[in-house]
Amino acid sequence: MTIRTIGMPSSSSATQAVETMAEQASGRPGARRTVEQLLVAAARQAAVRKRAAAEKAERERQRLARARSAARARYLDGLVGHVDELWQRAEALITTRRPVDYDAAVKVMQDLHDLAVRQEHLDTFAPRLQELCARHAKKVSLRDWLDKAQIE
Repeated sequence: MTIRTIGMPSSSSATQAVETMAEQASGRPGARRTVEQLLVAAARQAAVRKRAAAEKAERERQRLARARSAARARYLDGLVGHVDELWQRAEALITTRRPVDYDAAVKVMQDLHDLAVRQEHLDTFAPRLQELCARHAKKVSLRDWLDKAQIE
């Protein structure tokens, strides 16, 4: 069987490789593959490529998640020793009564919560949060922001 392509002699290694693949696919030397066999082989290769791409995407997603987690841990480690300052910052942001500052205060509260979880100090975080909420009980939108952030 000779396969000729434009600009490529029949004795080229590429031509031989194509002939070898055709023989291996059909199981008979010199045999030609049917359209159905070609379509099945193409579908099989597409499935292999799709699976490889999905696996690569999953590995990348996991790598990014690990990197985010490590960055968050480093950030929280940097907050150790500044807990009282953070509580004061949250209080100051809340007293402005501006929605933008409520958002910033909730982020500070989330940092305080995550730090308390990391250091296993939820027993000191919870009462301080309750005190803060009691002092600002009339600020319904603040409570909504805290509820939305699921800080408890």
